[in-house]
Amino acid sequence: MRWLLTGGSGLLGHALSRYLIENGHQVSVVVGQHKCLVPGVVSHHMDLSRLDDLQDLLDNSRPDFIVHAAALTNVDACETQPELANFLHAEVACYIASCASKNNSRFIYISTDHLWAGENSFICEDQPVEPINVYAASKAKGEQLVQSVNFDAQLIRTNFFGVGLPWRDSLWSWMKKKLESGETVPAFHDAYFTPTCLPLLSRDIVELASYSVGGVFNLAGSERLSKFDFAMKLAKHIGVESSLVQATSMGEVKLTAERPRDLSLSSRRYQKFLGRMPPTLDEAFAVMDNEKPF
Repeated sequence: MRWLLTGGSGLLGHALSRYLIENGHQVSVVVGQHKCLVPGVVSHHMDLSRLDDLQDLLDNSRPDFIVHAAALTNVDACETQPELANFLHAEVACYIASCASKNNSRFIYISTDHLWAGENSFICEDQPVEPINVYAASKAKGEQLVQSVNFDAQLIRTNFFGVGLPWRDSLWSWMKKKLESGETVPAFHDAYFTPTCLPLLSRDIVELASYSVGGVFNLAGSERLSKFDFAMKLAKHIGVESSLVQATSMGEVKLTAERPRDLSLSSRRYQKFLGRMPPTLDEAFAVMDNEKPF
């Protein structure tokens, strides 16, 4: 199968490209400032604001699957650059989704678990969104626009961790390096999520794409835990002193954008279509033990 990914130089872009190449797919990626380090991937350096160039690429390549993973993932940056956030997360997503529909390509939109105020746990796919910052509002708008032009599109809400990149570290890589060096790791005890690791998320995205079904899917881990709990479990997994993990509160940190305190997702629809429970954190850590750096 032929796959085309935007955001090919990002964390998900790298992990998904690696999984696809290892499983015999043809992969093309759209990249900007950075490149994709996965061997075998065809890269297209492109400014996504040049929509005519983007359409030419889509029309000429006619991929079987298109994943829109390009995003401004810095939540605070979205507050200061709302036009860019809305352009990437909503306008470009809608444009590609429309092109995909015309070309009979399956479109997959990477959304977020930030879409609510954070007052409830294990949010289901049909829960009305309630964004409290620009990042979430732009993603919610993207979901709405994509579904308005492409009924068969799959919208993936998730929260992931994985291997960092030379130009961008990741939560998992940052914590692991600090803990292995004997440094303390501050972690919020009052911020909850249901994380999955990128290799397993990539597997789930590819498997789900094979189903002729659209709509919203939560692809997350099975455990709701705080960032502090996550760091404590990681410390135990790699065999370092848990005292290196220091509990902090979101209220102690000055952030530009308001954050939901609970991002946990229910994965009941995941179980229905993929026929298995979402991964536990121990399962995800075991997979990450074999993950090589890019």
